[in-house]
Amino acid sequence: MTDTNLHFYTADVDRTTIRFMVIHRSNDYAVALDACQICGAKGYKQEGQNVICRNCGAVIYIPSIGEKGGCNPIPVKSRIEGGEVVVDLTDLASSAKTIHS
Repeated sequence: MTDTNLHFYTADVDRTTIRFMVIHRSNDYAVALDACQICGAKGYKQEGQNVICRNCGAVIYIPSIGEKGGCNPIPVKSRIEGGEVVVDLTDLASSAKTIHS
């Protein structure tokens, strides 16, 4: 994942499927839910270099993905181990509890 494209994944946690994304930013990675606190779990899409909310059409500034606020995707705690992005299921579930549908 060294491109600047969104990579979408799902994980099953306590019988619930959680959608999340990973994107390579200029010098690091950001992990976030495919949801925000304003629009809920409607998700995002990528058109060229723009990340766009599927609900309200807000264009998300890629370097801000992984930060709280506005229509930004809800951040998920992650770390790099052995060159791989690692997300703990407990952190994923914790972030998912903040989604408002």
